[in-house]
Amino acid sequence: MSGVIRLDDPAVTVRFSRSARARRFTLSLRGGEARLTAPSHARETEARMFLLRQSDWLREALARAPLAHDVSLGA
Repeated sequence: MSGVIRLDDPAVTVRFSRSARARRFTLSLRGGEARLTAPSHARETEARMFLLRQSDWLREALARAPLAHDVSLGA
């Protein structure tokens, strides 16, 4: 199962997925996108609680992340 979890104030979108290989919850930031991976047996409410506990770290990491820039070919 995968999906999206949203945090409020300010709004943050987190991609949520389950993995049979995961043994614990992991929260990562790649390319400006937040991802939460949970063990396949974990409940979504547990994932939300983990995300709420880590929300300060996530917001700080997003603030430190470089902004994406559009790149095009040509002059």
